[in-house]
Amino acid sequence: MKSVDIVMRSYNEAWALEETLAALSVQKSIPWKLHVIDSGSTDGSIEMLESFRPANLVKIRPDQYIPGFVLNMGMKLSTSPFVVFLNADATPVNEYWLEKLLSVSLNPRVAAAFGRQIPRPHCLGPFRRDYDMCFGPNRKSDQWAHFFSMVSSVVNRQCWEARPFREDLDYAEDHDFSLYWKRSGYDIPYIDDSIVLHSHNYSAGQAFKRAKGDAFAIAKGGLDRRSPGTMSHLLAGCVKDWINDLIYCSACRCPLDGLRSLPVRVGQRMGYWLGYKKYVSQAADSIQNPAQFDCGALHEKIYGK
Repeated sequence: MKSVDIVMRSYNEAWALEETLAALSVQKSIPWKLHVIDSGSTDGSIEMLESFRPANLVKIRPDQYIPGFVLNMGMKLSTSPFVVFLNADATPVNEYWLEKLLSVSLNPRVAAAFGRQIPRPHCLGPFRRDYDMCFGPNRKSDQWAHFFSMVSSVVNRQCWEARPFREDLDYAEDHDFSLYWKRSGYDIPYIDDSIVLHSHNYSAGQAFKRAKGDAFAIAKGGLDRRSPGTMSHLLAGCVKDWINDLIYCSACRCPLDGLRSLPVRVGQRMGYWLGYKKYVSQAADSIQNPAQFDCGALHEKIYGK
């Protein structure tokens, strides 16, 4: 096989970057070139990347980071028919990660594909549950209307040339791109034997910010414009999330993680609710008779609750 391009987004992830670069170095069978776009790292990441000698190392300021813009930049830097994306903090677990991920590249009806993510050892119980529901062996995400993650993924260049990533979305640009092609009749497969280590322990504030941004982008992008319901729906969803966390964490022998998860779940649900309300306030005339549903439907779309 000809060389494949790998695009990496990096920002202050030196704590994981060394392991990720080492894991890239041992990938088998397929030659590759690395292109890195760094968004202003100050933690030693730049020095690590420079010593690794990627084909391209593009440096932008943090305020210049727009997900779709950076993803499109990565596609423009590359030339291979299928382009691989790997976050700097997503570490391949073995030497076959790339080969397995590219197993779909012989199928022209695949617009994009994504690999499995398993949480790091320090991942807290509630977030481990999130990853299990999205990527675990009994994952629920395969029952949802749509699910995709750019963290460890591959994109068909022909599809991208016909319809690039949107640069007017601050969040959910990967969902927008993949769902567009899915609705166009293309496949978006999940490659469960292409595995990376990747997880985050969000604070309540971080969870709120991300959820609000995701909800606004999903509504703006036309992925889902249904109302998230009333405040009572929101509160009921928070309680449901918390109970599920308590059950999961008790089974995993980390009950304190479950007890501490309530502020995070409130932050997530409130973020979804306010993100949708923000969209309505800016484009109310584009929504007619929105169906009422529990905010958890939107939650499932992103985090798998």
